[in-house]
Amino acid sequence: MLSANTILCPVHPGADAHPALMQALSLAETCRATVHVVPHPEATAAPDAGPVRSLHNQILDIVAAATSGSPLPPRSITTALDEDVVTVDRILQYVEQEDIDLVVLDTPSDRGPIPALASEPTRQFVTRLNVPVFVTGRSVMRCGTVGEDHRSPIRRILVPTDFSENSMSALRHAFAMAVDLDAEIDLLHVMDRPQYVALNETDMLSLSDATLPERKAKRRAEALIPDGPLYPTVHVHIRHGDAADQIGQFATKQDSDLLVMSTHGTISREQHPLGHVVERVLRRVARPVFLTRAFGRSLVGETWTPRAGTNDGAPGSAPDVSARTTGWKTNTESSTTDAV
Repeated sequence: MLSANTILCPVHPGADAHPALMQALSLAETCRATVHVVPHPEATAAPDAGPVRSLHNQILDIVAAATSGSPLPPRSITTALDEDVVTVDRILQYVEQEDIDLVVLDTPSDRGPIPALASEPTRQFVTRLNVPVFVTGRSVMRCGTVGEDHRSPIRRILVPTDFSENSMSALRHAFAMAVDLDAEIDLLHVMDRPQYVALNETDMLSLSDATLPERKAKRRAEALIPDGPLYPTVHVHIRHGDAADQIGQFATKQDSDLLVMSTHGTISREQHPLGHVVERVLRRVARPVFLTRAFGRSLVGETWTPRAGTNDGAPGSAPDVSARTTGWKTNTESSTTDAV
């Protein structure tokens, strides 16, 4: 499971619902974390925001209502930043000062499902924070408890991988979240479509085994699944074409419940602070997203070993799921067409 001690959630009293707060509380119950609730930057900037004390009291009422049926002890909820103006910069400073592990956000409730980067405050948090971010949707993905029967459709977590260490960070977190959310994992690798030019008969013969790279990629993806008594079912998918396009098409067609991705390894690139593919995906896919930071802290712990008998895996981490033991199940499918 995820390991977080502190979770921060900005709350806008003017919103008609607060899915980010409910998501933060659900994660905090599982992680036994403290939730820091702060005013959303748009709340203090609104023309009708009113006195800061009134705004703070509204947030206290929202927190009280949200936790009325929660087993979280009162000391696990902290309301902060009782200030006249709360900006994104001020919240970023607070995240660093309080050593926050995870930030949970939502997009504006009056716009329907939109991509994570389509809202300006959300975009600033996603691109500027140095800790993992969970941008939730309108419905809350509540964490399960051991032995609980949800009697609901199985959730699907989409994890794109290019076999880099950065994507391995996302996969490790997805393994943990699959346990917390009672979900299955769709592990997706997108291959560039080669531009073949057959000059002679020998070249033509070489095209007959054009699926060899795909089979190698499939084996390499399967090698990322660790041996051992871990819980989620993993489905391996191979697609061809532009990575951002294929990820977006897959998430939409498969109705993915959560997209887990990682930023690139540095934060110095001003044009693409998230990485080119991640940024394009988050601009077009209106799905909840969990974004890890390749350069920052990890919210998962124990080391796992790649599948035996392969040399393509990479070391990583997996959640402690000793309390809910079943075997990994792997399904593999692929497509040689651009459409998912």
